[in-house]
Amino acid sequence: MKKSLTFTRMHLGYPGYHSDASKHRVTQVLSAIQSGGIKGPIEGICRLDNMTEMIDALNSRKTAGKLIVRTSA
Repeated sequence: MKKSLTFTRMHLGYPGYHSDASKHRVTQVLSAIQSGGIKGPIEGICRLDNMTEMIDALNSRKTAGKLIVRTSA
């Protein structure tokens, strides 16, 4: 999903979130994340007391990875 602006959560089709097929797909995705087969690039980490930096990055629309808010030191 390089440069994806819309991939924000798992979307594995919609057979029904509680169906066996959906649970199987979620298990496959989580296994791939744990094994390193799927990686979520982290663009940056921002402290909670400096949210201006993160908002500016989001407004620039030049971020390709995840922006994480650090809530503790």
